Amino acid sequence: MDPSPVDQSAPNQPKIVIVVLNWNAGNETLRCVRSLAQLRFANYKVLVVDNGSTDDSVDRIRSNCPGTAIIETGTNLGYSGGNNVGITHALDQGADHVLVLNNDARLDPDSITRSIEVVQMLGDKAGVVGFATYHFDRPDVLHCLGLNADLPGGSFYTPSPEEMAQSTFLPIGSSYGCAMLLTRRLLETVGLFDENFFLMHEELDLCARTRQAGLAVVGATQARVWHKGSVSFGGEGSPLRLYYLFRNWPLYAKKRFAEESRLELFSEYMSQYRLAIVDRALEHLREGQLTHAFAVLAAARCAEAGRWGKKRLSLGLRLQVIADILNLLVRAGGRVSWRRLNRLRWGGRPR
Repeated sequence: MDPSPVDQSAPNQPKIVIVVLNWNAGNETLRCVRSLAQLRFANYKVLVVDNGSTDDSVDRIRSNCPGTAIIETGTNLGYSGGNNVGITHALDQGADHVLVLNNDARLDPDSITRSIEVVQMLGDKAGVVGFATYHFDRPDVLHCLGLNADLPGGSFYTPSPEEMAQSTFLPIGSSYGCAMLLTRRLLETVGLFDENFFLMHEELDLCARTRQAGLAVVGATQARVWHKGSVSFGGEGSPLRLYYLFRNWPLYAKKRFAEESRLELFSEYMSQYRLAIVDRALEHLREGQLTHAFAVLAAARCAEAGRWGKKRLSLGLRLQVIADILNLLVRAGGRVSWRRLNRLRWGGRPR
């Protein structure tokens, strides 16, 4: 069944608020906000949430985009906390739906229209609508339609070209966090992002809670977005990204086991998690990436202690991680030589 076309006159369109999070990336955010002027959808507003930037981002955005609303959090609340501030404001302003958009993402002019068509098809079951995410530097190559919801932390779901062409939407485990449309019904029923995650996996968690509430999580095959990826992290393989990626696995897993009343399996999960942490840390040590190994082991220490939210490493925890690294080097024997250790690249002090 083809969706009814979305009425292009603003009075008959649902009200959309696009929340764009900024953290010390004023130029990227400016490019994102300016690109939204090409949208072929009338009833939308842009809200920039500045997440405690320490540069001149806010001044640049205000001077170059004077009509854009800006909220300043005053501190870095992470992806989850910063977006929650924007989502809450959007709902207070009467938004029917909220589009969470990364500042390094660029929307196709018809993307909101296509996503709203999917919402209309789903009716009262509409929860989260993800976008078809394409590589920024390879604009014809699909990166993913969303994420699978498998443990430990999701994997990319990339349908075939035939599936994309034949379907208006497809079920997904989770929307990819760079662009996700959240319905008011979802937000009022399920709530906001869990701020314990701070960064990484919060979209997986929100989508899992959405399904648990009986609402749909789908990817709109014709709602296209182009995404650069991990601009705020400093790259996909940065130590900061690795920390949140590995630390948040157990948090996500424990919540899912609790939903299914299978918490007795969590201890088994943690046993496998510890093995995965050791393997990954050794891999980084063999490559001479001491900062990366430190990040992975620190993530495990924090997860075991239930230290969620923003990354904060005490001196005592740092010393424990250093001891973990030395123990791994001893256990690895000849696989990681001391000569190799002398050539390890820190790439900056652990944060």
